[in-house]
Amino acid sequence: MSCINILLARCRRMDDVRAAVEFDRLIEEARSLRFSEPEVEAAYQEDRTERGLSRTRRVLGILLVMLAGIGALLGVVAVIRGVDLSQRWLVFRFGVLAPAMAATLLFTWTGWGRKHLQMVLGIGLAVAVGAFSIEWAVEWRPGMPLRGLWMIPLLTLWGCAMALPMSARAVVTMTLGVFVISTVGIAIYVQGLTTFAIGTALFVFCAVGYGIVLFARWREIDGREAFVSRMENRILTEELRKRNESLVQVSKLRDAFVEGVLHDIRSPLTVIFMSSSTLRDAREMSDAGRTELADVIVQAGKHIDTFVNRFLEQRSLDRADMPPSMLDVDLDAAVDNVVTRARMAAVAKGQQINVESFLPRATVRADELLLDRVLSNLLDNAIKYSPMDSSITLRVAEDPDASDRARLSVTDQGPGISAAEMERLFQPYSRLGAKPTGGEHSVGLGLSLVKGWIESMGGRVGCESEPGRGATFWIALPRK
Repeated sequence: MSCINILLARCRRMDDVRAAVEFDRLIEEARSLRFSEPEVEAAYQEDRTERGLSRTRRVLGILLVMLAGIGALLGVVAVIRGVDLSQRWLVFRFGVLAPAMAATLLFTWTGWGRKHLQMVLGIGLAVAVGAFSIEWAVEWRPGMPLRGLWMIPLLTLWGCAMALPMSARAVVTMTLGVFVISTVGIAIYVQGLTTFAIGTALFVFCAVGYGIVLFARWREIDGREAFVSRMENRILTEELRKRNESLVQVSKLRDAFVEGVLHDIRSPLTVIFMSSSTLRDAREMSDAGRTELADVIVQAGKHIDTFVNRFLEQRSLDRADMPPSMLDVDLDAAVDNVVTRARMAAVAKGQQINVESFLPRATVRADELLLDRVLSNLLDNAIKYSPMDSSITLRVAEDPDASDRARLSVTDQGPGISAAEMERLFQPYSRLGAKPTGGEHSVGLGLSLVKGWIESMGGRVGCESEPGRGATFWIALPRK
């Protein structure tokens, strides 16, 4: 239902306390027999119609079977005793009562009957119960008490209203219909029907009808509260299912990450082991050879250190109790620090880092350490995936989408990113088709960390790229 989706989306934006308040409000509205939100009211009416149709068909089906069984049994007895089957009570029972109930049941299977279920019940049962009371009037004889002639339709009226999902309006329609049909039929077959008797019957019918109306209203309130409870349980169940699926997905991602790290660490560990063994066992080796092996060990150790640091960064990001420390950060200083550190790696690949600033002395609200990590990550990726002897541009400018934000972008001349890869660009542990141009390692965590850090500081992150034309990664943060 549409309201379920609306409330699901709303509950995702609220904490548990606010969600509880929301459902408490719906319970309060249920007692007023009207939900304030049209979507919720429409969903309730649809739910009520479906449940009411099922219950109505079941009750009317049972009554028809009982009526047919009793009628068949009486017919057999009448035949055995030689009674004329054209008696009036048989005509009423099978000519009016049974067809009226059968027609009511059939109408519930039509589109019009589904839409106007309460009208069908009010009119159909008025005819059926009225015919039932006339059948008893046919058998009345002088000297018999008149109260029994109205008692039977009253009891039948009460039983139908209790068993069927009838609204207060349908109860009023059925009550008046039964009274009119019963009174007219009884007046035809009963001698000496006084105004006092009719007035008393009218009073009793109104009293019983009012009692049934109160019961119908109570049942309506109970039905609305039950609907809210079912809706709450459905939402909680859906949320629990989604959380379980998320936990399973996170578990799979972590398993994949651990397997990838173990696989990537194994190679540098093997290099360290073999180089160390060579240094230990080699009796005659030049200083240049020893230096070369030592450099290999150092590089392999750096690879392992990189993986460990990335893993620790991910763990720190997952901790919800470590909010960013927001300060006024000087963009020029932050960019200079990052570029100074990154230039060494860029020079090793013959690359050049250019800085373009269109916001001199600009200040943003950010966590200084996280901003440093974000810019370092973006520059590291640009260096890693850009070809040898290429240029990388770090640009600081006003965000074109919001003048109160600063946009920092890093543009490379790498292979670019396809549309399919864009969809999973910022997902954790995802590796794209491009390979580092200098044999560097990647575990697919960097961009997911960037996204998490920037969003935790109230900023935005994005990427613009075409295959073969490089990529531009940008972040936008509020300006001071």
